[in-house]
Amino acid sequence: MAEGYAGERTCGAPGGAGVWRERVVVVRSPMHADQQAAGLEKRLGHAETHLMALTPPRGRGKRHLTDEATLVEAIDRVLTAHRVDGLLRVAWDKQVEQTTQYVGRGRGAVHRAKREIQTTRSHMTHIVPVQPVKTGITPPLAIPFREQAGEKGPIRRAGRLHERQ
Repeated sequence: MAEGYAGERTCGAPGGAGVWRERVVVVRSPMHADQQAAGLEKRLGHAETHLMALTPPRGRGKRHLTDEATLVEAIDRVLTAHRVDGLLRVAWDKQVEQTTQYVGRGRGAVHRAKREIQTTRSHMTHIVPVQPVKTGITPPLAIPFREQAGEKGPIRRAGRLHERQ
């Protein structure tokens, strides 16, 4: 099954050399749209899992990203790899821990030199899907054909009318 509509439009060559009318048929398959939606949900789930793995909880043997630029780059790589650019909004929190250590070996003393060690860790706070703005119906496929002397010409694919978001 499919749903769609047909309409006519007037076209012209650049420079006004000729004008003709084209009939446009727009077709949409609900089953294909359902498959596309299911695939998108699956990709969003996998992307969310991989994004959460970028900042694991504290524990033995867990590597943490300490640089914010590295984290942003890793987030972009994951979103691009799963083809969900612009569909997820990621927020993280920067956790800074400061500890004081004595310089050198041995136990501390009152007059012994100390140094501050600062460790930084980024932690994902939440991942939220971005809701697209409804601007109207954008048909996925347009098939124009010309009517010549009462007969229909060959059907050719015009390409996608909408842009990926």
